[in-house]
Amino acid sequence: MLVGTVFGLSQGALAQACDPKDPKCVPPKDGVDCSPGYWKNHTDLWFGRCCTGDDCQDLLDDLRLRGGDPARAAADAELTACFGDSQPCTDE
Repeated sequence: MLVGTVFGLSQGALAQACDPKDPKCVPPKDGVDCSPGYWKNHTDLWFGRCCTGDDCQDLLDDLRLRGGDPARAAADAELTACFGDSQPCTDE
């Protein structure tokens, strides 16, 4: 499981923002970041973009943890960093 820091992402992947023409790229409302539950239920948005292979499965496993588990928070932070200012979620 992942803990604490961002794993498996290059500097470019962290800075990459989605293409505004992409229908899956929806700016967040009022600066809201996506929740761990959102990432868990929308793997199609980040599998292959923010991670590959076992790294994606590790992130998903961490997102499935309950409550305030540090690994769950780290997975959420990694995916939030991957999308930068172009978070795909809307106010849930």
